Amino acid sequence: MNARPRPVTFPRVADGFQPAWSWEGQRLTHAYEARLEYLFNAISLFPNWTPAIEFEGSEDGEAVVAYYQDTSKWRYLFAIENPAEQEWVDQLIAADQRCGVACEEPDTAETEVVLGMAVAKDGLFAHLQRELPDTF
Repeated sequence: MNARPRPVTFPRVADGFQPAWSWEGQRLTHAYEARLEYLFNAISLFPNWTPAIEFEGSEDGEAVVAYYQDTSKWRYLFAIENPAEQEWVDQLIAADQRCGVACEEPDTAETEVVLGMAVAKDGLFAHLQRELPDTF
């Protein structure tokens, strides 16, 4: 792990690491990078957290983590190179998109308030709210 998050720009360029999983959704493909960028944008909305990619070139593949207040404290979020994890992340994103990210009807049993927005309880923002507390 790094002492601090490293800056990432999308789409990333080839870094010489071999993918841990070989399939049509493997790392550095257009769909993979678009998913990562969506995750980074979502995580960036949480004021105390900075998204990062770690474990590139590892046997289990790269992962999305979040560093707390740009310190060495971090949370493991997604084993994003794993195809099953990508499907789960896509389901979380789809739940948010089903609501238009901020849901129209915040009083329903299917929504909760995250960052001042009513979002799907089974969506990405609700998941991040549980994983990224205000304090470490």
